[in-house]
Amino acid sequence: MKSSFRIRRHAYRTVFLGLAVGLAALATGCGPRADETAMDDFELPPDLMAGPAPNTDTEDAEAAVVTVDGTAITRGELDEAVDRLFASHGITDQVPPDQRIALRDQVAGEVLDQLIARHLLLAASVEAGVEVDPEEIERFRARIRESLPEGVTLDEMLASQGLTSEGLEDGIVKDMRIQQYLARISEDLPPIGEDEARAFYEEHAGRFEIPENARARHILVAFGEDDDEEQRQVRRIRAERIRQRILEGADFAEMAAEHSDCDSRRQGGDLGRFPRGRMTPAFEEAVFTREIDEIGPPVQTEFGYHVVQVTAREEGRTLSFDEVREQIEYNLAETREREAFLKRLEELREAATIVYPED
Repeated sequence: MKSSFRIRRHAYRTVFLGLAVGLAALATGCGPRADETAMDDFELPPDLMAGPAPNTDTEDAEAAVVTVDGTAITRGELDEAVDRLFASHGITDQVPPDQRIALRDQVAGEVLDQLIARHLLLAASVEAGVEVDPEEIERFRARIRESLPEGVTLDEMLASQGLTSEGLEDGIVKDMRIQQYLARISEDLPPIGEDEARAFYEEHAGRFEIPENARARHILVAFGEDDDEEQRQVRRIRAERIRQRILEGADFAEMAAEHSDCDSRRQGGDLGRFPRGRMTPAFEEAVFTREIDEIGPPVQTEFGYHVVQVTAREEGRTLSFDEVREQIEYNLAETREREAFLKRLEELREAATIVYPED
């Protein structure tokens, strides 16, 4: 069984990707994937990139909201970046207009910081002589085409966003230059060795503990707090009759869907996997003491009578180093790359001339 670590290495490398990634997300109708962009997975330290809040009062799309080494980032560019962010996360369609306005003001500063960082990284990649293979550009375009909804062409998608094929290619080139520049930083880092991974494992042993857990399904015949004993007995008898029908061959899931008073009836009564200590005591006692697949007598809790079937159970244990080594190494490598990336970005920012216009 894998640990709770998830392999997401290099996700942050594309945090500052712009046009091309935004279109890829729009084309698929979903948010960014971990291997494409990581706006949700990466935040710049406040003391590294935070500048004055951008002036969002102006409606002039050509007005500069910040100048980086003599190059202006305009209000129009900022608006486009926010629009792409909203569209890729479904905000445009799901959030009411008045709330979107307030949300734009909240995220504008962070998005502008991302644009500044992207500008710095792009300039650094050009200075470092990073070139993009034309075949890589075409492969990226092909990925976007493949992800388009049926019946929608790439030109139609671009037109819907007010973009051109030339603009798309320019965005792809810029995005790929940044990716390759960050990859060069990564390539210079030493790999994570077994000793380092093992030290992490030993220092954080608690992260690798799996508590005793079980998976069960149930059918609830509920009673109310004000029900008297006679009313509760009627429900107990009903629960017992349901149990008998299952013992005689009725399908548990079908019986749950028809008779259970719990929302889990939509899943055939399945409650999923849960650790000891999660459920109410009487229910938990049945789950952790009965045989697998046994349909025992109904269990009474404060919610009613439960017909319970335990479908799986696992003893608590600690994952071995060998089971989690790969995940640890990926996690540590990602941390090392992240630190190197932020260090380089800080160096670029310190060397740059960044000017915010006065209000």
